[in-house]
Amino acid sequence: MADSRVPRGEICLVTKLSNPGEYRSARQRFEQQLQTLGVDYIDVYMLHSPGSSMEERQAAWRQMEELYDEGRIKALGVSNFDIPLLQELLGFARVRPVYLQNKYSIYEPGGHGEVSQPDSLMEWLAKEGIVMTGYSFLLSAPMVMFYVLKILCLFTVCCYIFHPWRTSNHVPTHENKAKHS
Repeated sequence: MADSRVPRGEICLVTKLSNPGEYRSARQRFEQQLQTLGVDYIDVYMLHSPGSSMEERQAAWRQMEELYDEGRIKALGVSNFDIPLLQELLGFARVRPVYLQNKYSIYEPGGHGEVSQPDSLMEWLAKEGIVMTGYSFLLSAPMVMFYVLKILCLFTVCCYIFHPWRTSNHVPTHENKAKHS
C-alpha cells in the first residue's frame, strides 16, 4: 500500500479472522495482521466462518468489539452466516455487523439452501440494515461455466493445431528473457 502512494484514508481495507481455531485469540491474530499489512487500523474486519460453537463466535466478537471501541476497526462483519446464525449474533452483539459476505448465486440469490424462498436472506438483511457482498456469483452460473469451458477447449485445440504448423513451417518464436526474470 505504501508503494501505491494512495492515502490510507482513501483505501477501504477489508480482512478476516479466518481460522476458527484462532477465534479465542482474535486480538492477537488481529495484531499480527496489522503488522503484516503495515497499517494501524482495518476498515472492515470479519469473522470468516461461524466456527463450531456459539462460545467461539462470542469470544471472537467480544474481542472485535473491543478493537472497534479502540478505533482500530471501523466496521464489523461476518462471512458464510445464514439467518439463524445472524439472529444468534445479533442476540449478543453490542456492535452490530454491517457486512455479510456469502456465496451468492444468481440462480439461488437467498443462498445457504433457502431455495424455497430465494429472496428471504436479502429481504432480512435489508430490514436489519446489513449490506450483502457476494462471492462466486458468476462462476456458480451453469451457462457461465459452459462458456468458460468452451473457450478453454477452443484455446487448447488452437494450441494443438498451431504448434505443429508453426514448427513444420519454421515460424520462429521470440522469448523475452527480461520478461521472465
